[in-house]
Parts: sequence; C-alpha cells; structure tokens
Amino acid sequence: MEQILMCNVSHPYLRRRVKAVIQIMFSIASNMSWADHILLAINVTSDGNITSSSTEHEVPVLYPIHIISRVENSTKHVPITKTDMSAKATHRYKIQNLGLYDVPINLSVSVSSYEAWIEGVSWDFIISSSQNSNVRCLELNDSSAILSERMETMRNKTWQCRMEESGEMSINISGLVKPRNAWKVHGLVTVRSEVMIRYNQLKYHSDGKYHTAQVVTQVELLVIPEHRAYIAVGTGVGVILMIVISILLYMCGFFRRYKDRMMEEAASCDPQQQTEGKDPDAAAQLMGPPETQTSKSL
Repeated sequence: MEQILMCNVSHPYLRRRVKAVIQIMFSIASNMSWADHILLAINVTSDGNITSSSTEHEVPVLYPIHIISRVENSTKHVPITKTDMSAKATHRYKIQNLGLYDVPINLSVSVSSYEAWIEGVSWDFIISSSQNSNVRCLELNDSSAILSERMETMRNKTWQCRMEESGEMSINISGLVKPRNAWKVHGLVTVRSEVMIRYNQLKYHSDGKYHTAQVVTQVELLVIPEHRAYIAVGTGVGVILMIVISILLYMCGFFRRYKDRMMEEAASCDPQQQTEGKDPDAAAQLMGPPETQTSKSL
C-alpha cells in the first residue's frame, strides 16, 4: 500500500542570490512496515505560482541494528620449555543482538597459523559453535587449505544466521600448541583468529564498531639454562680443595689425638725437670709415710 505524506513550508521571502536549506528529519517506527525506498518529491513555485521547479530523490530505508562481537576468556600466553611439550590454547567469542530487530547475518571465522608454522610452532585446533533459542544458523562451508610449498595452514568457517532480539551465539576455537622442532634461542610466536559479522548494508544500518574481534596468543619458546656442567666443575674443584686442606691439616698434626700428643711430650721431657720447682710437701705426699716405705723395704 502506497503511503503519501505531504507537508508545506510557509511562503518565505528570499532576496536575490540567497539560498535556503530545508532539512527534513524523520524516524522509522519499529511497529510499521516500510518499503525498501522512500521517494521524496519537492515542488517550488514563485511569483504567484507563475514559475515552478520540482525534483525527486529516492532514499533507501535502513533499519538500525546493534549486533556486537566480543572476546571471552581466551588464552593470551603459552610458555613452552621442551620439544615434546604441548599446551592448550583456546579462543572464545560471543556474538549478541542487542537491538530490536531480527537480523540475518553472515558470521565468518578465520584462523591462520602460517607465521607460527614458519617459526616452528603448530596449532591443531577445532572450531565449534553454540547458540540459544533466539538464533537459527546454517553452516555454509568448512574449508581448509594446505600449501605444501609454504606449509601454510588456514581454516575458515561461515554460518548464515538469523538473530532475533536477545540472540546470542558462542564460537570456540581450541587445540594443542606444540613445537615442530628444537630451538636454541628464546623466541615469541603468535597464533591468531578473527571473527567478522556481515549483513545487508542496503537494508540495515550500524556504526560497525564491534563487528570484528580478534584474539592473539603468544607462544613463548623458553631456553632453560644447562646447570649440569657448572655443578660438575664446582663439585670437582670442591673435592680437590678439601683434599689439599686435609693434607695440610694432617701435616700440622690436626688429626692426632690429644692423648698421643701428651704422651710424646711427657716422654721428651727429663724426669728431674718434672720434679724441680715443685712444692716439697707435695713431693712428700707423693712418696708416702716413712714407715710404709720401711715396711716395704723389710
């Protein structure tokens, strides 16, 4: 059904060579159906309707939408220390329809591991999706390409979805990151994924700020210092020093017993020198009473 809206502008008085700008603003009611285009017809008359001029302009009707994509809890850093070590890396995205209209969209997910593959890291990942009852999706393709010359691996997935109001969809990219060969120096390798939302721009309008999202994971190749050589050298030097110190102490008599040293000192001294300078009473006590000596002599 054709709808016609007419409006008049009061008769302005314009001087010679003066321009007038008439701005028309209108909004789209969400509870009404509109055609794809609106025809604006303008008719201007002057000099008592003697002269006239008219023009027409067709304007497309665009419905405002608010669909966003954002990054959920994802792996940002993965440390690897051994060639036989692997770690799990996960990229999570959430797509939401925060607007008032049902919007058909094309959602594409791309993962490229070319840079990581060249630098010696592989990522064996799987792409999966889930949505609530307000989203209906059809998977269009699951294409992957492997170029033997450059050893480039890529994978793309595309869904054609219709997102109703409060519709939500989750994208999960998960897999093991592992080194392809050994490394000798410290390095950082990146693996990345991206989600992009496309829609019919001839029918819908959006600012486009949150229609793409990207996750970058840094794989850190660590070099663990080799301590066994230092430990062996230090142990050998310590044993040699202990042997040398022990020999020096033995030569100085450090390990001889105290009793043996006292006996040697007593044997080396003159018995007369031992009694000289002592107290006579103490000497008499050591010799004992005279009767005892007499009786013993008898």
